[in-house]
Amino acid sequence: MVGNKIMKNAGLKALLCVALLFCGTATVHAQGIRPGAGPVSAPSTLSSTTYFDTSHGDETVRLVNPTSNPVLCAMIYVFDSDEELQECCGCPVSTNGFHSLSTKLNLTSNPAYSAFDQGEIEIVSSVPNVAGICDPGAGVNPTPTVLAWAVHEEALVESSSTVATSVKEFLSAGSTIDEVNLVTTLEPFCAILQGLPSGHGICTCREPTG
Repeated sequence: MVGNKIMKNAGLKALLCVALLFCGTATVHAQGIRPGAGPVSAPSTLSSTTYFDTSHGDETVRLVNPTSNPVLCAMIYVFDSDEELQECCGCPVSTNGFHSLSTKLNLTSNPAYSAFDQGEIEIVSSVPNVAGICDPGAGVNPTPTVLAWAVHEEALVESSSTVATSVKEFLSAGSTIDEVNLVTTLEPFCAILQGLPSGHGICTCREPTG
């Protein structure tokens, strides 16, 4: 990480590292699921996490709202491999709705500080919080539960050009108390990105076309 970024974000990063350690989210290995395995019951988890690596190709995040809530928000926080929050956004998902996002185009194309292709995605499930919209930087109200899966493109062998596709469910970020603590840590970080004059640091929810 370049010196200027360290100086600019040292305090935030220190707090983030403590929060991630406390909440047990430093490990981002996801568990596999069997595609087409049928309906999945909605757990009570409020936040979930997965890793990503787009160096072998684009990856996809798939969101589902299996609840009776007309709209739930997937509050998304995207970190690089140095645990730096690079982008955040809130994406609405209607009841029984399905939303698909490109990791390259939606979640990592507008970084706050520098380009990156590896890291972690945190998703907090919430009801709309500010004037009926999904704002990940203020007043997040964790509510069960947006479910999320990641479609990964991974090299079969280190340094190999042969890539395999896998589908992995996001993992719960921890206990309910830990999750709420994590949310209160993420909100102010995201608010800082939202206030950047450059407009960088904000991801998008529009599904890619073509």
